[in-house]
Amino acid sequence: EISLFFYIKKDFSFLRMIRMLWRLNFLTIFLCLVLNNGYSLYYITGLHTFWFFVVYGTMWVASSKNDWQGWFLSMKLMGVMMLAFFLWDIPEVFQHTFGLLVRGDFAKHETHFRTYLDHYVPIFGMLYANNYPRFSDWVDHVEKLRPSARLAIKGCTTALMLTGLGLWATFVLPVDKLTYNGLHPYYSWIPIMAYCWLRNLSPTLRGWYLGPMAFWGKLSLESYLMQHHIWLSSNAKTVLVMLPDYPELNFLLTSAIFVFVAWKIRHLTEQLCFLVLPNDTKIAVRYLN
Repeated sequence: EISLFFYIKKDFSFLRMIRMLWRLNFLTIFLCLVLNNGYSLYYITGLHTFWFFVVYGTMWVASSKNDWQGWFLSMKLMGVMMLAFFLWDIPEVFQHTFGLLVRGDFAKHETHFRTYLDHYVPIFGMLYANNYPRFSDWVDHVEKLRPSARLAIKGCTTALMLTGLGLWATFVLPVDKLTYNGLHPYYSWIPIMAYCWLRNLSPTLRGWYLGPMAFWGKLSLESYLMQHHIWLSSNAKTVLVMLPDYPELNFLLTSAIFVFVAWKIRHLTEQLCFLVLPNDTKIAVRYLN
């Protein structure tokens, strides 16, 4: 989504960047200060922040050339993929970069493990996002073809996607957990691509979506952070119990509170963002100082 925004809007302003950093880090920093927790507990925030800078930098460098038949942007994405390879696929490089941000061998191992699992996913996301306009135009073109041609193209593409999905489900998914962890970064794009294609196979499918899932997607950051303290407790080490003798009711009650708090914090974060960082860049910089 961020990559697509930069690709279409081409808004690389300081205000846009600092507002995104506020969106990603405000709640995390607040929780760290209030609860005396380390930033690494909410490692996903730091990871999102890192990849935001990568996406921002990739799309900003020579941004006027991003539309050059797609080849220039593809070259930049290849560079980002090489960066991800050196940082995560060579353990020594990781230890001397991100490893310096955490203390202790266990913490370093855990950080590498958790960030390694999806270290190519942001790049695949950029690839999907930057090809979305072309894909959308191609889909519109296919829908205007005569029925037989439309059915042939969709049928062949669907067969290709299902074949890839079947191979993934046969040879990758069933392996033991330890082996799968090593394979996941390189094959996770297969079910994602198959889902994206099947989800948009017809105008009818593209015209429908699940409202609750769309709502929950907007709270993904807040729900991840607050699960440590509301749905669970003690920094996600125990379960929050408000009705000890009624586990089902306890689950419903804590879940309702969890969703409500995540929703309110999302809106509060946005309101404070526009209050502290108004549209006037000079005023926003003065407030930051």
